[in-house]
Amino acid sequence: MCTAVSFKNKNALFGRNLDLDYHYSESVAVVPRNFPFAFKKNRFAIIGTAFVKNGFPLFYDGMNEKGLFAAGLNFPKSAVYFPEREGFLNVASFELIPWILSTCKNLSEAKEKLSQANVLNTNFEESLPATPLHWFFADKTGSIVAEPVESGLKIYENPVGVLTNEPPFPKHLENLGKIKGTVFAENLSSEERFAKAVFMKENCNFEKDFVTQFFKILESVGKTELKEKTEKTVYSSCADPENLVYYYKTYENGRISAVDMKKENLDGEKIISYPMVFENDIFFQN
Repeated sequence: MCTAVSFKNKNALFGRNLDLDYHYSESVAVVPRNFPFAFKKNRFAIIGTAFVKNGFPLFYDGMNEKGLFAAGLNFPKSAVYFPEREGFLNVASFELIPWILSTCKNLSEAKEKLSQANVLNTNFEESLPATPLHWFFADKTGSIVAEPVESGLKIYENPVGVLTNEPPFPKHLENLGKIKGTVFAENLSSEERFAKAVFMKENCNFEKDFVTQFFKILESVGKTELKEKTEKTVYSSCADPENLVYYYKTYENGRISAVDMKKENLDGEKIISYPMVFENDIFFQN
């Protein structure tokens, strides 16, 4: 279960929670402009959380140097992938985030490209089958949702700037009015997390520390590991498109860590990778 959020007033911030009962060796990866993707046009640098496997960044979420953000969220009941289809831009699910982020400078370009896309039922490898996902895209102008369903890849304008897992996005909007105002318990359902994140966005005080407040929204819809249910918020991320800084916290380490994209060589060819900090790191004041 996951939650993605975009926020904008004086500043724009994008991010997500990744909620799972396991994780791989995730890292904050900076993929420079000349990394050898198969995608040839434009080639913008990307920063985000990825599992780098066989030299390829399997992005969970990321932001490009132009400030376009993307995140993949679990969509197990509704996602439908297809074989290659003539007349479409065919792309594997694991390629979709880097494909959009490396070739589109803004949300308008992303919408245009996604409207021509066909998401393939292609596994990365036998041990890593295609994960059923839907996707959240955002920049300073707004956000959209892309959902691969039986009728193809549907693109929706996202007026609330929030996405969780099932059900499909139109149903989330339909449910929103029914759930808003609810007294929320711990470890919320997907529909409850959607409604609570919208409520928190609308009511949080963003006059001071934007990044801290953004993490507070994500924390409010996070998951705590229980004896019977081991799913937890593995990490939370916050991408700042103005300064090109990617912040994150992990379940084990509540301190905010950050990677500054501008400090890297964005004209290189190799992935720059910073392992996420999953160990507790307590600051003693005496």
